[in-house]
Amino acid sequence: LPLKGGGAARLVFVNGRYVDELSHLGKLPNGVILGSLADILNSQPASLESRLGKAMDTARKPMAALNTAWIEDGMVLIVPRGIAVEGTIEVVFATTGDAPVAHPRLLVELGDTAEATLVECHLGGAAGGFANQVAEVALGNGAQFRHYVLHAEPSASTAVETVAAKLGRDAAYKAFALNAGGGLVRREVEVQLTQPG
Repeated sequence: LPLKGGGAARLVFVNGRYVDELSHLGKLPNGVILGSLADILNSQPASLESRLGKAMDTARKPMAALNTAWIEDGMVLIVPRGIAVEGTIEVVFATTGDAPVAHPRLLVELGDTAEATLVECHLGGAAGGFANQVAEVALGNGAQFRHYVLHAEPSASTAVETVAAKLGRDAAYKAFALNAGGGLVRREVEVQLTQPG
């Protein structure tokens, strides 16, 4: 799903697990954290302790609770206050093999007035796969986050997404999803506006 402006980075996950040799993190502004959830939990767990699971109420969201119980990997994007990430960050979720199951987690946090664009692609060659993804998005005051999603899985696959976004004053979460495949694709988005604007 190419967009104008070029790509800042690309992360590729196969059957829910990050594949370093297919990915390219590129050169990002100082202070930006981008990478595999599993890798960051191993190398800098303190950077995620106060963030992971905070935007999602799993008591009311059974699919999110299932994701949390089986979480193994996913994508982390943390952009500090006042930083604008130029170009797009692409995350590709691909499936292969026979009926794979994946529970990826996306954690996105933008500080005050920060900006970023994420293009999320779900592709697959697997028959009968099941993906249960959770995205937690936290935007500071005046932050701008653009989130594009493409589903192009085989007709025998099932994909469930739960998105929880928490926005500060004058923040903007702009999302667009295109379903071009998949037997059952469900995307639930819950946005919490915590302040005016």
